[in-house]
Amino acid sequence: MIRSLNILIFYCTVAALYGQEFKAKLSHNKVAINQNFKITFELNGSGSSFSAPDLSKFQVLGGPNQSNSVSYVNGKMTQSISYSYTLRPRVSGTFSLGKASIVCNGKKLSTQTLNVEVTKEKVKQQQTQQNSHNHFDPFGQ
Repeated sequence: MIRSLNILIFYCTVAALYGQEFKAKLSHNKVAINQNFKITFELNGSGSSFSAPDLSKFQVLGGPNQSNSVSYVNGKMTQSISYSYTLRPRVSGTFSLGKASIVCNGKKLSTQTLNVEVTKEKVKQQQTQQNSHNHFDPFGQ
């Protein structure tokens, strides 16, 4: 009985180690000087010792903002954690945002490097279209 329990714990631990993914994403990869954008680092699991990349080329307007999520679906628990920063570029050019890292189940994970292009002119961003039939405006505006 104890041997079966140890084997089950081993397989659950191995599955947890190999199922972890730590990634970075940008709200926009092309922005204008003095235009805000967001970078988010997401882990599909739980972690500790988060280390952000060097953000000194940008003005940090907010962050790190941490978000944790735990859900149970059909008796299976899933966790995720994210860290986000709101940034504003100071000068134009193409900048590389280095890797962030986090420790998950004793293993150090790193994100990929992301590039952001900063232009002098305002960049036209895609706007989210809202369906007017689904939008309730109590003030009729």
